[in-house]
Amino acid sequence: KLAATGDKHTVGSHEVDGAEKVLQALEACDTLTGDMVGLLEDLAPSVRQSAMIALGRCCGLSQPLRGKVLDRGVVHQIVSVLRSGGSAALMRAALFFLYSTTNNSAD
Repeated sequence: KLAATGDKHTVGSHEVDGAEKVLQALEACDTLTGDMVGLLEDLAPSVRQSAMIALGRCCGLSQPLRGKVLDRGVVHQIVSVLRSGGSAALMRAALFFLYSTTNNSAD
């Protein structure tokens, strides 16, 4: 098991609520999503790809994080990436982001 699961008996971490504490810290951070959203406009496709994957993973962690990401108008940027085309890896990252935001959404 991974240490991030919060299980008492995991190897590598002796914290019982480690995963919950990390999630609370991410939800409380005001600059995290803003910094990652800025990377979506980077010139290097690999940086944009990594930012899309990271933002997609944040959206999958919790509703508050998803709300922070979606409040920044990221969906419009991702859709424009899909419209403009690009490398297959960039397209997969954009689709992963959209999947993550809709798959975990209550709407």
